[in-house]
Amino acid sequence: MTPNKQAMRHIPRLRFFEFRDAPAWEGKKLGKVASLVADKISSKQLPKGRYLSTDSILPNFSGVLFGHSSLPEGNVTYFLEGDILLSNIRIYLEKAWLADGLGGCSNDCLVFRAGSCINPYFLYHIQTSKAFIDYAVKTSKGVKMPRGDKGSLLDYLLYLPSISEQKKIADCLSSLDDLIVATSDKVEKLKEYKKGLMQKLFPKEGETTPRLRFPDFRDAPAWEGKKLGEIAHIVMGSSPASTFYNDEKDGLPLLQGNADIRNRVSCPRIFTSSITQECKDGDILLSVRAPVGMIARSHHHACIGRGLSVLRTYRINNQDFLYQYLIQLESKWSRLSQGSTFEAVNSADIKSLCLFIPGFLEQKKIAACLSSLDNLIAATAEKAEQLKKYKKALMQKLFPA
Repeated sequence: MTPNKQAMRHIPRLRFFEFRDAPAWEGKKLGKVASLVADKISSKQLPKGRYLSTDSILPNFSGVLFGHSSLPEGNVTYFLEGDILLSNIRIYLEKAWLADGLGGCSNDCLVFRAGSCINPYFLYHIQTSKAFIDYAVKTSKGVKMPRGDKGSLLDYLLYLPSISEQKKIADCLSSLDDLIVATSDKVEKLKEYKKGLMQKLFPKEGETTPRLRFPDFRDAPAWEGKKLGEIAHIVMGSSPASTFYNDEKDGLPLLQGNADIRNRVSCPRIFTSSITQECKDGDILLSVRAPVGMIARSHHHACIGRGLSVLRTYRINNQDFLYQYLIQLESKWSRLSQGSTFEAVNSADIKSLCLFIPGFLEQKKIAACLSSLDNLIAATAEKAEQLKKYKKALMQKLFPA
């Protein structure tokens, strides 16, 4: 390869205007521009609530949860503002964090400190890039609990522009990170708002009327007590023999239990050519095995296994209303399971669940209100995902291939 072609490999496809005529980036090993921190501090000397373990660092570079892990006795690794923490267990989970202040962490968190020739924010974006994570995973050691190899990580070859160009890139990507965090926070706030609203729109346990009713229904009668079996047709799942499972889309998708549900939506992993019980698109799915009571919607015509049951309202009741009501009652199932061997429910348990039901028009009004919130939450979550994808695509252009 000629020197000119070699240099071109070290120039990103996209550069800010003021750096378009700047030299090619310089290749250096990570260990030459940053160091692994070995400083220790007694856990008793840490500021309150400033300890992190690998469990405290959220996957997909989603930040950290202080106070999530109990503080150990003895010494812990001491980190400073601007240090980069990387969970060294199962690096493919993408757990990394740019420290916003001092604190301590477990030995399974690697702490990198930027040297004078690299901007710490720029280094963070390198260490959260697909190229770095792929390299770290490839060079990890171990099978069940693979750990990153420190020597290999420090040998990682990265390319650096001038400090001023590093800062420009880091500022751009960090502003995107701020927007992603703000959008994700909005999702969580909307979920909390919906949760609080549901507590008012449905009767409290032991009551027959909700605290909040729409103006059209404030003078309507109290809600009528009914058993779930009177409101909906219930089908208990039945698992076909595993010999009929396949990946060739032969038969119907198989929904076995909670493992086939994501974000309250059916997400089958396999098919079965032997059909036992079925669900339709739009049916309510209720988990009948631990965790009991989890609610979802089916987006498939599928076969259902013994971990699920299907609920389909009779015509005089609103399916969307029942779906939202059962979400509100999820904690009731979990309370029944606490401190006991309650790990499953049967058809009789489900049919006997007592609910208080308003008239059809009020059901429809409540369902429309909560469904609109669900749509807003889903749209905001999708926006956050699109921003993450945009950032990844931008990084591929801002860094040399």
